[in-house]
Formats: sequence, C-alpha cells, structure tokens
Amino acid sequence: ENGRNFHDSFDRLNDVHHSAADTLHHLLRKQLSKARFLAQTEIVTELHDTIQILQHLTHDSIAHLVVCIRRDYHSRAVYLAYLSQIKHSLLSVYGYLLAMLEEVERHRQSSMQFFTATCVRLFLEKHASDVDHFVGHFMEALKPEEKSAVVDEFLTEMYGLIEEESIWSCKWALWGVGTGEGESGKGR
Repeated sequence: ENGRNFHDSFDRLNDVHHSAADTLHHLLRKQLSKARFLAQTEIVTELHDTIQILQHLTHDSIAHLVVCIRRDYHSRAVYLAYLSQIKHSLLSVYGYLLAMLEEVERHRQSSMQFFTATCVRLFLEKHASDVDHFVGHFMEALKPEEKSAVVDEFLTEMYGLIEEESIWSCKWALWGVGTGEGESGKGR
C-alpha cells in the first residue's frame, strides 16, 4: 500500500491544481510522519534536511528535480517488480521444499515401521522353537512368581539373541541407538 501512496503522489505531480513544490512537500511530510511513527531517527533527520533544502529551491529547480525523481522512479519500478516476482517465486519454492521435506519424513517413518515389523517377524520365525518352548514353560508354571521368572528368563534370552543378530545392530544404528544420536532406546 505504501508503494501505491507513493505512486499516487507522483501522479498528483501532473495535476494542474497542485504545484510540483506543494506535492513534493506533501510527499516528504507524509514520509516524515511514517519515519517518526516507525522511530527511524536517521530517516527523520534526512527528511528534515530535505524539506529545508526544498524550501530554498526555485520553482524551475523543483520542476527539474521532480522530472529526475520521476525518471528514476520509473526506471526502478521495473527492477522492483522483478524483485517482487522473484521473492514470490522463492517463497513458492521454499513452501514446496518444506512440503517435500515433510513427505520424506513421513516416508522415513513408515519405512522404519515396516523395517521393524519385518525384522521382528524374521526374528520370531527364526526362533519359533524358543517361543514355543517359552509358551510351554509359561503354561506349566502355576504361581505368578514362577510365571514372572519364566518371562524374565525368556526376555533375557531373547535380548541376548537380539544383540547377536547383525540386522538388529544395523537397525539400531539407523535409529542412532547406542551412538549418542537419535532417541535412546527407541524400538528396544
């Protein structure tokens, strides 16, 4: 909107009801108010100096100054439009890359879940006799303490077998377990 106001002020320079000096003075006062509001002290000082110098210029000098400013403004307008278009393009690419990053993370999570499920299935198929042996011992135990001891023994044995399996050490390395990276103990 500020660019539109600035552009409207330039259009007013062609208006016969306003002299170039009045319009330029009005434009500088408007910029001064904005700079004061935004607490831009350097710009406030520069605008004060510019307004003071403007009061000492002749009508012809001001008219020449306005022509120079208009020419400069129009030459920069093309470049500013280009920069604006590039900024929008970069923001669009940035949004796309963020979406792709989220998609990659979702794929990574689902791949890790599938990998874990496959590793568990293969491990249990390989050690099905151990599982059957555990189930038999568990059913034979009558007291809760005995059942708890059977479960603890089975889990200790399984954990030892898991540590010997190369596929689990590879999987834990992918998760960063035991390397100081990632979530400690995830998946164990």
